[in-house]
Amino acid sequence: MISVDYINLDDIVEADSNPKDHDLGVLYQSMKRFGFTEPIMMNEHTGKLLAGHGRLQALKMIKDNGETAPDRIEVEKDIEDEKIETWLVPVITGISIENVGEAQAYLLADNRITELGGWKPMDLMESLTDILEETGKLDGTGYDLEDVE
Repeated sequence: MISVDYINLDDIVEADSNPKDHDLGVLYQSMKRFGFTEPIMMNEHTGKLLAGHGRLQALKMIKDNGETAPDRIEVEKDIEDEKIETWLVPVITGISIENVGEAQAYLLADNRITELGGWKPMDLMESLTDILEETGKLDGTGYDLEDVE
């Protein structure tokens, strides 16, 4: 059964191979603005990630910088030393892909299928313009003013 469990950030193990590159700066900005909005996914068979490597790396970067945990990350403080924090991350569990090749295929598909969808340029421009008018910023969206111009 699929569920979401909160797991210690330091205990989450990345897949052995992930050819996807990540723009950690944009992920960092997005998490600071919107919080942690999409759980990462673990393969129960291996105990390693199937999806969410970039989000995991951005979380580690935020924590290593001594910043406050993004919304929806649970924080437990050490009883003896409140400066020591354990960040608990929402992780989708209950998915077991036993075949290593199938697990790797899912990892690739999870990233690639979204890319293949593409964009509707006019609708995208309208959305970006609306966001700018409403909020005055595009931080954390992956777009900037040059994209609108």
